[in-house]
Amino acid sequence: MKNFKNIILLTAFIICGIICLPCQLKAAAAAAENENFAKLNNDLELLIDDNKNGVPGIGAAVIKNGRLVYEKTLGSRYIDNANPQNNLPLTRDTKLRIASLSKVFVAAAYMQLAEQGKIDLDADISRYLGFTLRNPNYPDTPITSKMLLSHTSSFRDGEVYTIPSKYSLQELFRPGGMFYEGGAHYAPYGEAPGEFFCYTNLNYGILGTIIEKVTQTRFDKYMKQAIFDPMGIDASFNITDFNEAALNDFGLIYQKQEYGVWNTDGPWIAQVDDYSALKIYGNNLYNIYNYDEYITGTNATIFFPHGGLRISLAGLEKWMQMLIDNGKYNGKRILTEKSIDEMFKPYWTLNEAKTNGDTYGGLMNCFGLGIQNVKKIDKDRFLADRDIEMSGHFTEAYGLLAGMFIDREHKNGFIYIMNGMPGPESANAGAYSGMYLWEEKVCSAILNLSLIHISEPTRRSYI
Repeated sequence: MKNFKNIILLTAFIICGIICLPCQLKAAAAAAENENFAKLNNDLELLIDDNKNGVPGIGAAVIKNGRLVYEKTLGSRYIDNANPQNNLPLTRDTKLRIASLSKVFVAAAYMQLAEQGKIDLDADISRYLGFTLRNPNYPDTPITSKMLLSHTSSFRDGEVYTIPSKYSLQELFRPGGMFYEGGAHYAPYGEAPGEFFCYTNLNYGILGTIIEKVTQTRFDKYMKQAIFDPMGIDASFNITDFNEAALNDFGLIYQKQEYGVWNTDGPWIAQVDDYSALKIYGNNLYNIYNYDEYITGTNATIFFPHGGLRISLAGLEKWMQMLIDNGKYNGKRILTEKSIDEMFKPYWTLNEAKTNGDTYGGLMNCFGLGIQNVKKIDKDRFLADRDIEMSGHFTEAYGLLAGMFIDREHKNGFIYIMNGMPGPESANAGAYSGMYLWEEKVCSAILNLSLIHISEPTRRSYI
């Protein structure tokens, strides 16, 4: 009888252990995650505190299994070199000129119009522009929207790719045009439309102009009504949309250089979005950026579709969530899943001979429609010791470095933003990738320390 009781007790203990095991594993996983995120906080703080090679401010966010699990902002959005006590902190709501990440939003708005049947992605863009636009070195090859979106259009930036509002886009392409530059906006023979990749900001100025022509709505206004307002994102391509209070909360972008001269031991110098002079001179942004006389559909480059979006980390988190959720946000359909698939599908990939594109120093080797696919080809890699394939976009301008990348299959993603570059690009190239050293540090920190499990046999990593 005694043995029978012992067997019953032992069985009960085993059953209890089996029942509690999932809870214990879950608790252990949560503890490990918290420990890793504490280490991630520390690594990001080191990027701020390094006097020689640190950055003024940094923000990061991680989505895992479809859920936001990490968000952190550190450092300053505004620096007063004379009186550091006046420095202002970078926050999740700080708006920054997010540079080329702007292109992902433009691509999405364009895909919406394709969904509505207003644009055929494979049609000649001349149909929408109202004038014939071809590369004179390939006069019989129509340029399509897919070519613009994927940077295979055979157009080039030249010295100028944004022009004043009183001029038509044609002035960039027409022989004798005000900004023709001797045909510098056309790729030479051998770099055919649809075949040769070259990252070109002008492509998105053309896309923005087509959006205006098709919708009969000014580009900045259309982006708000089609993209930002439906998602509750406080963002704009038009600086005059922000009042004085909002401008005061903007994050400035810094470099330790002035007039082209670097001084890595010197102070941070604001490069863009410093509107303090407006108060001094009593000016009004509306007087500086007055679009009243602009003719919609003639030249959307004035709104900088390639890189002029002001948005916060909080806004980018919403956008990343929408992409991870295959086009839906808070139950609202922003894009069809088919459009998301089309954007992320490789449209151009570097060939083995490396002769079909300019890879931006080895960083860009596979592109979809507005989306870069990091495929561990050459220098497009996040980590030195493991291969992680994700898709999104890098961005760099005026000292800002940022990126947003997701793994749609596993519903994971991350964002990083740094609002300053302490040294010249040439001296701070990445050790193992096409990124800069600061980006390698932040990507390594995010991807290593937000990992719960690394599968050793396949070396495949999940955040």
